[in-house]
Amino acid sequence: MWVGSFSWANSNLKAKVYLINAIEENGSEKWAAYAYSHLLKRSQDKSIVQFWENKPLDKVPQGNRIIQFHLATDLDHDYCIEDFPNRTIIRFQSEKIAVWIIYQLIDVIAQEDNRFSVSDLPPSIIKFNTECRNFDFSYREPHFLPNLERDYGSIIGTNNVDTDWGLWGHNLGNVVTHGANKDIYARVEGGRISTEQFCFSSTTLKNSTYEYIIDQFGDGTSFSYRFMIMPQDNDLVCTCDNCVTIGNTTNNATPAVTRFIDKLAQRFPQHYFYTSAYRTTIEPPKHKLPRNTGVFISTVELPRGISLNEEQPATKKFISQLRLWEEKSPAIYLWDYAANFDDYLTPVPVLLGLQNQLRFFKKHNVKGIFLNASGYDYSSFDDLKTFISAALMMDVEIDVARLSRRFLQRNYPRNHQLLTKYYLEIEENFQTSSKAYPMYGGMRDNLNTHFDSDHFVDFYNNLKVAIPKTYGIEKDKLNKLYTALSFTRLQIAYARQNSELGFHLNNRKTTTRQELEEWILILKNHEKYTDLNNYREVDGSLKTYYDTWQNLLFGKGYKNLLKGTAIELVSKSERDYDETYLLNDGLPGFTTDYQQGWYISSTDSTHFSFRTQEVQKAKTIKLRFLVLKKHRFYPPEKIELYSDGKLIKTYTERHFTIHKGIAECEMDIDLLETEKLTLRIKKSIGRNTIALDEIEIN
Repeated sequence: MWVGSFSWANSNLKAKVYLINAIEENGSEKWAAYAYSHLLKRSQDKSIVQFWENKPLDKVPQGNRIIQFHLATDLDHDYCIEDFPNRTIIRFQSEKIAVWIIYQLIDVIAQEDNRFSVSDLPPSIIKFNTECRNFDFSYREPHFLPNLERDYGSIIGTNNVDTDWGLWGHNLGNVVTHGANKDIYARVEGGRISTEQFCFSSTTLKNSTYEYIIDQFGDGTSFSYRFMIMPQDNDLVCTCDNCVTIGNTTNNATPAVTRFIDKLAQRFPQHYFYTSAYRTTIEPPKHKLPRNTGVFISTVELPRGISLNEEQPATKKFISQLRLWEEKSPAIYLWDYAANFDDYLTPVPVLLGLQNQLRFFKKHNVKGIFLNASGYDYSSFDDLKTFISAALMMDVEIDVARLSRRFLQRNYPRNHQLLTKYYLEIEENFQTSSKAYPMYGGMRDNLNTHFDSDHFVDFYNNLKVAIPKTYGIEKDKLNKLYTALSFTRLQIAYARQNSELGFHLNNRKTTTRQELEEWILILKNHEKYTDLNNYREVDGSLKTYYDTWQNLLFGKGYKNLLKGTAIELVSKSERDYDETYLLNDGLPGFTTDYQQGWYISSTDSTHFSFRTQEVQKAKTIKLRFLVLKKHRFYPPEKIELYSDGKLIKTYTERHFTIHKGIAECEMDIDLLETEKLTLRIKKSIGRNTIALDEIEIN
């Protein structure tokens, strides 16, 4: 039997009547009945689908086709298909695969037989010729919103954190009852008990976990769940006598954590248990882990969206980590990424880059992919990205462009050409660049890596024209997309204020384009959608974003005599492109978003200078810094002003007024005898960052 790769050319399945049959009474009859039921409800002519039971297989009427289903848990492949002139046999290894392959069958039949309706289904990606096949990855999760919708993951053959996992992430604390015995907690720093970390040699913790699994998920006989066993998200390690005996050190918790996993795996052989190569468990264990265990390794250090090669320093380090864990773990899963987590709504071309990287991961024996993306929040083109990334995890060699066209034509029959042209062009254009897209970046980062604002604005304007000519579900989906993309349109206006796409700045005062009000009103429509509330992973409320724009447009106005004067960065730049224009562009930074309008510096001392010819009569200088502690943004420790190289003012933290996340410092100045003013801003000690948005002189 030939073992081949996926394709989607039409198969020769068309028949007058489809006769459904089960092979053996081992659960196969359930899936034959499932296929019969779902084929039947997709045709108005109920006579064309029949259940062929207790009838001879060699007496099939001319022009009919018998389709047999066989649940074969001992199958060496995920599925096998045998195709004969009037008979098709479909074997599958699990019930999960059964659902997926039945929907594949329904779509393939409907492509040839218009008596069936499949407009609500995604396109099939296989043909039903004779072949056996294993999926390229056994665990496949594109963590986009559509994959979390009820039943959709079953149709496209994906996994889901909400249904496949008993424990996910750093949630081992869920198994612990309130007021639990203190021996479940770590002993750190000479014996001090810390409730911020667990003791993984604790008998109480082990027994509590046993009870939790049994009570909530059973022993795995009926359904196998996966469980993530990770320390809490910090660098604390238990160094009690038992943990030290097992092998723990002050910075390595792997010995006790993996011993804990060994016991769980032995107690529940039908469930699966995973840890992660992260922080205190980054080192692999010294022993081989049991067959029903595995490890998650993050790809966070790898460049996003571009091909990987073994000469890249980050990739070389990643491969080394894979090899170390491969010696000890029976399964390696990756925690991968497919989004800009600071901007879910601006289109990011992820698919062709994902394909290249999945090929690389397959080559290095990775077994599963958790593709972290916008999760429970809507993101632009997330329906397409969910479907294509799911297909890629089954077969890394699918034709992304062709399958994208089929998906968009199925889901947007009136406007598929508009959507296909734009999305495939941004994918193809990005592949000609050697720059990775930002995993955390604002519009300025987008513009300097992958994003063509002129191209986008053309698409945005064409979408506006197309929507009134569209009807039904397609119109609803386009309206939602247009609402989301209005965020991007506003971001362009903010970032490209001096171009035709942005603001108009006149007479050192901020004025605005008339269209801004229109874009803001369109964005307000996000309130109509329950899943269009955020534009980023953290602190990304669209309501707050909308309110900030309202204040910017209809507030009291803003004046800065320094506007139009070139500001020079004297100290070393941390970026490949100049951002000093942010310091006097007349646009206040958004207090909830450090990517929006702030000049960011993590160097110990940042120096700016500018000529003072245009501000000789100024009386004050005001500086405005972001205070956002969870992202390590703090006011500077000290600010020094130099007039032509001579120190004239020094201000420290005590001179700042802090209110609602903004630290302001206002100083009296006399610039009549000054040609060049220099500011030296010293940040506070530690891994802190400063964010300054305006040097305001009046």
